[in-house]
Amino acid sequence: MRRPSPRRLAAGLTVALAAFVLAACGSDPSSDTGSHAGHDEAAATSSAATSAGAPSSAADAVGTTLTATEADFSITLSSGSLPAGTHTVTVRNDGSATHSLTIRGPGGVDQTSDTVQGGGSTTMTVTLQPGEYEVFCPIGNHRAMGMDTTLTVT
Repeated sequence: MRRPSPRRLAAGLTVALAAFVLAACGSDPSSDTGSHAGHDEAAATSSAATSAGAPSSAADAVGTTLTATEADFSITLSSGSLPAGTHTVTVRNDGSATHSLTIRGPGGVDQTSDTVQGGGSTTMTVTLQPGEYEVFCPIGNHRAMGMDTTLTVT
């Protein structure tokens, strides 16, 4: 019987650990206030998308990092466009109100970050295909108050 190489064993353990951590970070449905509806689905999609390709390195798993800076009441993206692929999105709340971030677009992408208190931040992983994506805060009427922008994926 052939033994797996240490490199393959380490890669497999890394993917398993990442899936475990993502599953552990999910919200408790019994305490969900509805302010970040779709988050549990997003976490499941995110986890599956990350482990499905079994990338050769951690850098391949997260692609480009996009920062979405939220304030009261605006969203600024560090880049208005990204290449298609899997990306880490850092959601930074520079405002005082509680915010979250939803990315919705082609291929049924509809992912929402954890809720972020003023001064805090969180990250989420999302796989994007070419097209235009809506990026907005789904909490209360924040979107109507100007927390809405677009992201182009090429």
